[in-house]
Amino acid sequence: MPSPRKKKLVVYNGWSIGFRRNIHMYCHSLTASKYNLDLQIPCEDTPDGYVGIWTYDLEISESEYVEVLVALRAWAKTIQTEYRLYLTRDEYESGPNGM
Repeated sequence: MPSPRKKKLVVYNGWSIGFRRNIHMYCHSLTASKYNLDLQIPCEDTPDGYVGIWTYDLEISESEYVEVLVALRAWAKTIQTEYRLYLTRDEYESGPNGM
């Protein structure tokens, strides 16, 4: 039986996003899967109160990166908390309150 804390959702072009909060203190488990590609995406609560999602170090092709970003953008709108989706170390997209 799957953990009730884990959520799987197909959000874009076959990408399945899995998310489980607080697997170790403030760290979350965030995964993105499509075909035979399974990504572990760094994700955690920050001292400033938002969920940080760091995608810029994923070792995937440019086209896969663009696709997974679209999926993560759609998914992030559903988590009902403020977040920052980091595209580079200094550049991010935020929501839902535009931090």
